[in-house]
Amino acid sequence: MFPALVRYDECQRGMVEHACRLVVVHSRSEHIYPARHDAGSVAASQTNYPAMGQRLRLKASFVIPNNWTKEEKALALGLKKYGAMVSDNSSSFFSISITPDNRWGNAFADIASAQIGITNFEVVQTTGEFEGPRSPGAPVANAGADQSVSLAAGAQLHGLVSCSNTAPLISWKLYSGPGTANFANASQTNTSVSFTAPGTYTLMLSADDNVHAVAYDAVVITVTNGIGLSLSLNGTNANLSWIGGSPPYVLQQSDSFPASSWSGVITTSQTSASIPLSRSNRFFRVQGVGP
Repeated sequence: MFPALVRYDECQRGMVEHACRLVVVHSRSEHIYPARHDAGSVAASQTNYPAMGQRLRLKASFVIPNNWTKEEKALALGLKKYGAMVSDNSSSFFSISITPDNRWGNAFADIASAQIGITNFEVVQTTGEFEGPRSPGAPVANAGADQSVSLAAGAQLHGLVSCSNTAPLISWKLYSGPGTANFANASQTNTSVSFTAPGTYTLMLSADDNVHAVAYDAVVITVTNGIGLSLSLNGTNANLSWIGGSPPYVLQQSDSFPASSWSGVITTSQTSASIPLSRSNRFFRVQGVGP
């Protein structure tokens, strides 16, 4: 019962963020999941009366009076979004259960006299214990392993979505980061992404089959302003090319790695160079020394 009770602290935050416990004068002799019992005085065939467990929602068109207290407004907003479940019978319609708390005072005096009736509510269609969002086969999303990449190279995303029902709608989006993330195809699990600035980015992969709760997973991409260097051999020459950084570039070499020292080969504004090899062991690196 407690999860459905209205609590003082959530009203102070401005909105009740869950379905409430509602009692009515008469209910029919039937119960709907998640209710486990019925206590109705009306035959189950009389569907104009609510069943135990039936969810009702305050209509969006209901105008919340400006003179209502903060607690009353928070309750009404929650009833508009999450609704209430019929849980018991009482002497009057619209009795919402709240937690015992001395701070309530007369917080609900206005709403108690507002004559809110059944016509102010709409019925929310519900599903059984193993139907709808609780049915088997909910999608599962896996955004892949965290990565560290250079700004120039970008990242290859290797997401995975598993499901056993209708193929879900897949979407990548930027959750947080210092710049913009540009996806080659945000509707595919495996795609590439480029970034506009170095830093740490969190990318979110979602899978929505329009039945179950949306599946989410995140991957963290650390983007550095580093230089990516590639090398190929052409006879006795080493052909080097690189991406990232800012010119001028300094190409350096060493006879061992890890290197105790590096010696400069060339300084250039280009992003490639061909270097004669005079020894069998040669290691290269490129530094961007520009602004």
